[in-house]
Amino acid sequence: MERYETRTRIDKDLAQEVKKKIHSSRERKGFLIVAVAAFLVGFGNANEGNIPLATVAFVACFGFVLMYFRSSNSLTIGGGKISDSAADYITSFPPEGIKVSAANGGEEVTIPYDTVTRFLETEQLYVLFTRKDQVIPVNKLSLAEEKKSDDFLRFTKVKCENIRSFS
Repeated sequence: MERYETRTRIDKDLAQEVKKKIHSSRERKGFLIVAVAAFLVGFGNANEGNIPLATVAFVACFGFVLMYFRSSNSLTIGGGKISDSAADYITSFPPEGIKVSAANGGEEVTIPYDTVTRFLETEQLYVLFTRKDQVIPVNKLSLAEEKKSDDFLRFTKVKCENIRSFS
């Protein structure tokens, strides 16, 4: 058994909780500011009669809103997209990278430690995010039962040196 290995059940509620938190508050504010600015530029140009520029601004506004919602709904674990049906995942941390696999014997994916850029803590999970918004679920309660939570957090900070935020 690896130093850290957890089995995690991702159900609809847990998936929704992670999806809500994929964007930091700074990113949400940034999307909102850019979308509102594009809308106001479009509205101002429409009033001035500059329809081509207004159209471009409205399309940009719509594009930012669409990007925000699409990125929030396109999370993947391992190679598969998170769905609304419950699924079990096994996550382990050998020296070569983080291994994630479906507990039912599905495909195993190894994710290099240096691709992890974000760490999120929920009530039940530690969630690691990669550059491509892959989700790596770690059962926080399982680690707590084994009294390994603090050690895991230190390990993560050392191994995943590209994490830019712990939240």
